Amino acid sequence: MKAVLYSILLLIFLIFIKCSEDFQLTEPYKDVPVIYGFIKDADTAQYIRVEKLFVDENVSAVELAKNPDSIYYKNAVVKFINLTTNKTFNLHKVNMVDEGYIRDTGNFATSPNYMYKIKTVDFKYTPGDRIMLTVNRGDGSADVTSTIKLISSFGFTSPPDDFRELEILPASVTGYSWKKTNDVGIYNFEMNILLNEKDKSTNKLISKKLNWKLGKDLTGSIQSFKTDEFYLFLKENLEEDIKYEREITGIELIVLAAGLELKSFNDIRNANLGITASQEIPRYTNLSEGFGLFTHIHELKKFFFLGPKTRKALSENEFTRLLGFI
Repeated sequence: MKAVLYSILLLIFLIFIKCSEDFQLTEPYKDVPVIYGFIKDADTAQYIRVEKLFVDENVSAVELAKNPDSIYYKNAVVKFINLTTNKTFNLHKVNMVDEGYIRDTGNFATSPNYMYKIKTVDFKYTPGDRIMLTVNRGDGSADVTSTIKLISSFGFTSPPDDFRELEILPASVTGYSWKKTNDVGIYNFEMNILLNEKDKSTNKLISKKLNWKLGKDLTGSIQSFKTDEFYLFLKENLEEDIKYEREITGIELIVLAAGLELKSFNDIRNANLGITASQEIPRYTNLSEGFGLFTHIHELKKFFFLGPKTRKALSENEFTRLLGFI
């Protein structure tokens, strides 16, 4: 599980520090909710961050951000409502420090680091369901809400379903594809390379997983690459030493599909950060009030063995022949 899922969400926080653009300092006090979170199927727990921002005539926004009382609602109640099944699920306030997650140092208070949590096993949903997030701030204000449609299940179109082995041979180009659905905004494509590494001097055997990020923010449903990059990636991520004996035990192909909301956020961000753009900070939100982003990340993962021709190539290729592959 991960408390913060993509670095682009840091851009949302930049909005808050520049909040003087959005409010007159002579206005009476008004808090503005700041809420974000991804429902991510692969995580063991789901987290929602709920904070607030406001202005003060005498205190800077940066100073306010350092005070936990200024950025957290004391009595907020956070829920998921599955509108398809008409079931409600309560999230519980947790200090992420106690969960083992330390907030990055920066403009905001790092401890306590409050978020709202529900274990994935306790949150009942299926692909395609409509989910509403509701936040009651505990002060009589109207609930802040956001409704999304969960991404439908999809599978790979290449390799076909009956494939159990992958061949990634040097000096060629290969590609993988998956079924595109209308409820997905963008895709990331990754490969996990699973291997056993034996230190022949000690007979110690360890298992490793190398994560290779091949495609980011894709709008299409295919990713191609030069296969020599596979061998170069191994060379750059494994130590060359005659004491090692290595064997690749499997390959995982992974597609991370994000909801349409994340694409909308990216589109606005990209339109405003280019060299000819307005240079204004993006203000996308899919909340009923305030700022934030609520969306769904669906993971497609499939395991394959590595084919015999590729195993042989690993022991002979110029990039990998000194890595001890058998």
